[in-house]
This record gives sequence, structure tokens and C-alpha cells, in this order.
Amino acid sequence: MKRRVTLDQVKRALRARVCQHCPLRRPGEPGDRLDTGVPLDCEASCELFEHLPRLTELAVQIDPMIQSVPAVLQRKITQAIESIHNSRDGFDGRSSPLNRHRRCVIHTLTELVD
Repeated sequence: MKRRVTLDQVKRALRARVCQHCPLRRPGEPGDRLDTGVPLDCEASCELFEHLPRLTELAVQIDPMIQSVPAVLQRKITQAIESIHNSRDGFDGRSSPLNRHRRCVIHTLTELVD
């Protein structure tokens, strides 16, 4: 059975779970109410949202009978963080929103594709 989840659904869920409390979000402050249907100004430069299309596509394509969705997503996120680290001098990847919120991203994608 083909699982249907859209990138927009994933973005809405992550705005509610991650962006709501993110100290880097613009506009607004952590804890301020936000409309999850409206993209934030900071999404264009956020590594989490930058990699989200590929992670969503991957999550939908994984056959859970063959591979663990969380394990595959964890490997892909680790590769993305290493790529970010290697492309920027003096950047260790730990401060990346994708790294900080990796568990939430994995949980959200796994939940949505089940």
C-alpha cells in the first residue's frame, strides 16, 4: 500500500512541534502562538527545512517490512549533518536545528507515514 503524506503535512507538524519552541525562529519568540499553515521567515535558511523534502520522500518510500523507518531516517540525518559540517569551516554540526531536533523529525515522519 502506498502511504500518502505530503511535505505540507510534515511542515505543519514540525512547525507545531519544533518551531513553536525554537529560539532561532523568525518572526516571533519561543512560545508565541504561530499559524502552522504559514511558513516562517527563517525556514529558507533552516537546515531542518532544507533537508525535509528529501527526508519526507525517503520516509514514504521505506518498506517497514524490510527496513526500520526510524533507523533509515537516523542514518540519513547523520549524513546530512556531516555534509553540513564538511561544507562549513568552524561548524561542528551540533548547533544545527536538524541535529538538535533530529528525534522530533524522526518521530514525526514515522508517525505520519504509519
